[in-house]
Amino acid sequence: MFIKRKFYPFLVFISFIFLSCELFEHDVADFMEKYTETAAIETHEFSVETFNDVKGNLCISSEKDTEISFYMRNPKKYELIPSVVFNNLGSQFSTSSVDINQIDSNTMLLSLPQDFLVPVDEGQDITAEIRLYEPMSGRDFDRYTLPLKCNTKPPLIQNPTIINNNNKTFVVAFDMPNDEECAVRHKDISEIEINGKSYPISVSTIDDPDSINDPDTGIIKLAQFTFSDSHFSRTWDSTNYKSISGKTFNPKRNSAGSYISVYYETGDAFFAGDKQYTITLKDSAGLTSTVTASTSISKLEKPVILDMHGGQVAEDGLTSVPFNEDTEKGKITIVPPTRDHLGHSVSGATVYYKVYEATGSGRIYTSGTTTSEKTIELPLNTYRVEAYAELVSYENSATTSVKFRFMNNVLFVSTTAPGNGDGSETAPYATIAEAIEDINLREQKEKKFTIYIDGNLNEEVNINSPINTDKLIIAKRKRADSGVIKLVHIESTDSSNPIPSDFELTIGDVTVTNNSDVGINILEDIKVTLDGTTVTGCSDMGIAIHNTVPVTMKNVTVSGNSSNGIFIDNGATCNFEGGTISENASNGIKVSDGVLNFISGTITKNEGAGIYLDDGNASADITTCSITDNDGAGIYIKAGKTCSLSGGTISGNKDSGIEVRGTLNISGNIIVQNNTTGTPAESCNVKLGSGNGSGKVINVTGPLASTSKIWVTTATAPTGNNKTAITSGYGAHNSRAPAYNFFSDIGYGIILEGDEVNISQSQGSIFTQFDYTVEFKPADGAANFDTIIDTKHDKVISVTPVIKRNGVDITSTIPAGDLTWNIFVTCHQDVVVTSNTNSIRISKNILMDDVYYVHINLTYMNRVFDQSIRLASEPAEIKFESYSIADLKTLVESLESDTVIAMSNGVTVTDRSGTTINVKKGVTVTLKRSDGYTGSLVSAGTYPKELRINTERSESGTLVLDGGWDAASETGIIATAPLMQDNCGSGNIWNVVFQNTNYKNGNGGAVKGGSGTYTSLHNCQFINCWANNGGAGYFQSNMHLDSSCRVENCYAYSNGGGFYLTAANNHRDSTIGSDDANMREIMIGCKSGSNKVANRVYIYRGSWNIILNGTTYRSSQAIE
Repeated sequence: MFIKRKFYPFLVFISFIFLSCELFEHDVADFMEKYTETAAIETHEFSVETFNDVKGNLCISSEKDTEISFYMRNPKKYELIPSVVFNNLGSQFSTSSVDINQIDSNTMLLSLPQDFLVPVDEGQDITAEIRLYEPMSGRDFDRYTLPLKCNTKPPLIQNPTIINNNNKTFVVAFDMPNDEECAVRHKDISEIEINGKSYPISVSTIDDPDSINDPDTGIIKLAQFTFSDSHFSRTWDSTNYKSISGKTFNPKRNSAGSYISVYYETGDAFFAGDKQYTITLKDSAGLTSTVTASTSISKLEKPVILDMHGGQVAEDGLTSVPFNEDTEKGKITIVPPTRDHLGHSVSGATVYYKVYEATGSGRIYTSGTTTSEKTIELPLNTYRVEAYAELVSYENSATTSVKFRFMNNVLFVSTTAPGNGDGSETAPYATIAEAIEDINLREQKEKKFTIYIDGNLNEEVNINSPINTDKLIIAKRKRADSGVIKLVHIESTDSSNPIPSDFELTIGDVTVTNNSDVGINILEDIKVTLDGTTVTGCSDMGIAIHNTVPVTMKNVTVSGNSSNGIFIDNGATCNFEGGTISENASNGIKVSDGVLNFISGTITKNEGAGIYLDDGNASADITTCSITDNDGAGIYIKAGKTCSLSGGTISGNKDSGIEVRGTLNISGNIIVQNNTTGTPAESCNVKLGSGNGSGKVINVTGPLASTSKIWVTTATAPTGNNKTAITSGYGAHNSRAPAYNFFSDIGYGIILEGDEVNISQSQGSIFTQFDYTVEFKPADGAANFDTIIDTKHDKVISVTPVIKRNGVDITSTIPAGDLTWNIFVTCHQDVVVTSNTNSIRISKNILMDDVYYVHINLTYMNRVFDQSIRLASEPAEIKFESYSIADLKTLVESLESDTVIAMSNGVTVTDRSGTTINVKKGVTVTLKRSDGYTGSLVSAGTYPKELRINTERSESGTLVLDGGWDAASETGIIATAPLMQDNCGSGNIWNVVFQNTNYKNGNGGAVKGGSGTYTSLHNCQFINCWANNGGAGYFQSNMHLDSSCRVENCYAYSNGGGFYLTAANNHRDSTIGSDDANMREIMIGCKSGSNKVANRVYIYRGSWNIILNGTTYRSSQAIE
């Protein structure tokens, strides 16, 4: 019997084969292929609670980031490229933050962050169609559709309390849910039901008046609820309304002071006994929330919320809460109630809490429940916390609602301050003096205080006595339109009680302006920092420094003042880094007695000198600068004073570039040119030997950059065969011919005499090597050199030089004997033939189907002019149809000359040890999409299947990945995947050019880095790469692009013309270039959006902060 049962189905199957061959050949074959050769999603699972609305639609809330796991049938373990489409969602909703990835061979993970969900709440249809693309074969497998809506259940009615209406009827008093929350995701609330009776509610929104002038949040919307039924009132009847069983109700007011609590007249006759009311809120989709109020059940006290020092956070509007300055984070603690409303002890209450980002975004930072004290660490931001308590046999507590911003020892000053302010954001002081008085009245001395100002205070800030803090910062309130004061004067007025020497003062991004005095006058020996400060329109000097403690200036603007922009005296030191000094009525900076350390910045259009080194021990050390268009000298160095210059440009000044009567030390990259003196203007750049500085020279203290150009005027011009030395120390640090760097303002020659640069006179005009240019042309008159080689014939390259002096062709006047030729040919860096004439021949006997370089060197006027020409046969195009990356590796590494490989499909790393592909040195291999193929060319598998390219670095050749898109005509292949996918974390990608691709409907035109990966690219180029997000690349974790890379003319239809950085988990530390400045140098012409605005990088901050080049980004933003 057992055997029969075992084989009976088999016999039936055999019969089926013979009786229905056609069915076998088709249906069974299709069945076998489907379940053995394809992949498909079979089921899914949510990371959050799901529920159904009244029509049976599956819904999720927008209160949490949602992940949906899709489980697949994938017997071949394909590395797939998933995508998701929301066909029923309107185009006004952005899906750029949505992401989908293959986690393993059987799982896809769809991430729906709050940034996507909040805007589509209130019932939008987000039915997801999941598409699976297999890049190896270019197949699209069966699609999977998940019907879904986003609709958060209505929040609970708050603080429901039953009231005795003068012994006549019962009244139910309550507060509607938070108006900010409802304006974001609950405008669809449509009715309220009380003990089975339904009444309509309409919801509208207004701008929160408190947020209109809040620089940290911007304008926030608030919900307004309208009850049309006469049972509802907003008026608290203080005469007739009485509490029951000691349960008090505190009417709630809005920011304008109007009562907004709601009172429902039940019409039920009052009696002394137990009465309950059930209150339900319902939205237009039939989703509900319900609370109960009772006259007899004890009510829990409200939870308490404490700051990091144990102080209770007030519920009165926006308040400030301290934070830890070392970690830049704050903490709050939620404390469950331990008593009921009658004061009886209780235990075990459960607190339900939500922590909102109170910026109008609707994002919930965290939420949960707790039965004990719960401490939550939060990054710096503005928050709203709501918490209520629940316990069996007790009525729920009222809701505790606090709104706070993390700030330490901060006082606010504003021109709109009300009377009797307390320095808070809502009641600021009217003057800085009031704020300082507040600080001085504190019993405990704090390490630091910050005073934020808003508006034109028209106040003189006098720091003339000790202040009860170690450090004081005065800055403009963030996003305030202005922060203006008249002056800052720092000087102790009582010698017996001076300002302590360890006191620090920082003036931030405020504007100082007046018509009566010096803008900022520093006469006390304390540490002063000006950071982003503007000093303008003062009737005297902009900034005067008389103290001996160094003053630091960062990114300051000093302009339009009636005397010197900055004055340094009394042995003071000024460290200037970044900023502009312009249009002052005297010198930009005058050093009378002291030290100027000028690290960087611009000095322009002042009526005196840019920098004037005057009396005493005045000196300047300039790292780099732009000193232009001043009416006086760019730099004036008085006798006995010293200026050391190691970089910068000095040009366009009207009384010499640098007038040297003292000592000038130079090194590095220096441009001193196009400066003048006198009327009419004559060229005068470095002016040596004027007046009592006769005979001065330039001290060369280090190597000069090849790009340095220094024009010089001497006190007396050399005559006859005489020479005039203009340097000291040149030969000790430089071996280059001096005519590369030095030039005479009056056209004299530059020569090296001994180890020093000299100016010399000769007959006629003097020309230097830089007056000459050479262009190489084919000797046969052709427009271009013939660079195609034929191994059956000799190859001859003959060259004619076109020599110009100051743009004039003088080739015909130059004797052939003045030209020295050196031409040689290399193949793989081996020299195969040489010539000392203007022609070279490569014999057919040595020519191979390879790449050769002709190196042309012509020496004229002791200068070498050169050019290289590449010779090659037309590269053969190879069609690649294999699915094996091992086959591609073998092919690429065998190529000895430039080759194009047309890819009929992509390849993926499958070996757990990874795959390395090294192009031979001197060879360029191009992988391009063949006609009809739109997928990825190469992909790294899941960990540890790493892809490594050109790991021999400079000893490797170049790999080009070409997508077949013509950006100029906007025609060509529209891709369905990036050129390269990194699902592993590939740390060795070298010498790759990503070009000409358009992944219009996906993310990452050239490269896409998956969740948990670290993609590192070196000496790579991204050219004309397009995508929906991240034209050049889309990275969900870490990426590194070193400074040898280039990203040019890439474009995103949505965000991130260059790169789009997001964080699928906590790996999010990326670098582009050596720093932000270098990032901007290596990323050129990257744009995004329909208007094609400049956009190098787009930071999408989902659940995790993004770190780029050491800067933490806590919100989504574009980097131009």
